[in-house]
Amino acid sequence: MKKLTQFTAVLSLIICVLSCSHSPLRKVENSSIPFERPGYSILPPAGGDWKYYSDNSQGRFKLNFCKTIPDNRFHSLFVKAIETPNSATFENPQEFEKWVKKTIEMAMNPNRLHLLDKKTELDNNFGPYTVRYYTKSEDHGAVNRGNEPFLILVDYGYIFIHPSISNMLIWVSYSERGRSQDIRPDLKQAAELFFNGIEITKKPSFN
Repeated sequence: MKKLTQFTAVLSLIICVLSCSHSPLRKVENSSIPFERPGYSILPPAGGDWKYYSDNSQGRFKLNFCKTIPDNRFHSLFVKAIETPNSATFENPQEFEKWVKKTIEMAMNPNRLHLLDKKTELDNNFGPYTVRYYTKSEDHGAVNRGNEPFLILVDYGYIFIHPSISNMLIWVSYSERGRSQDIRPDLKQAAELFFNGIEITKKPSFN
């Protein structure tokens, strides 16, 4: 198995840099229109007031959505999809899960994030090499924490190898950050709704 150190570095950067200050941001005008990619499509998250930006450079595609909560400087929502080249091979899905678990651990900056809870498990939602994960952390470096010592960051996501494009690795996540009282009890359901809007299509003919 080859190590995907590049992906680990990308994941580490994105886990920590969760902000709605990225420019330029565009408003999601119609959440029923999917973003089409070679081999899959993604519907925007449900609900109003989402903004997004996308970047297709350095061999990777990134699609990020964010939403701030009016009158609450501490509270924000982030939805991300990262597509990156995959040069690794795994003997079986169990080996892939071990790699994903280790990659998530390596990507969590201990100087900023204090991990409170985590879980990874194999899931066939996007093919046999699919891992579902959950993390809950104290974010001591959030720029919007004000006088709070930290904010709570809860993240639900999937990391998977495209079932018909073996050199494509995809990470999707739905996360919420805020004070303990800000985290919604229905966050998991909102995340599942977003994940249900991801459709895997057949391998493009030009690949």
